Amino acid sequence: MVPSSIFSHRILSAINSPHYQRVASFVSNVYAKAISAHKTAISSS
Repeated sequence: MVPSSIFSHRILSAINSPHYQRVASFVSNVYAKAISAHKTAISSS
C-alpha cells in the first residue's frame, strides 16, 4: 500500500513537469478554440 503523501507528491511533481504544462496549454488552447467556434455558431444561427 502506497502512502497517500507519496502519491500526492508524485502527482504534484507530474503536474509541475514541463511536459504536463505543455499538454495542459495545448488542451486549453483547443478548448478555447472550440468554445469560440461554438459561440460564433450560436450567434450566426
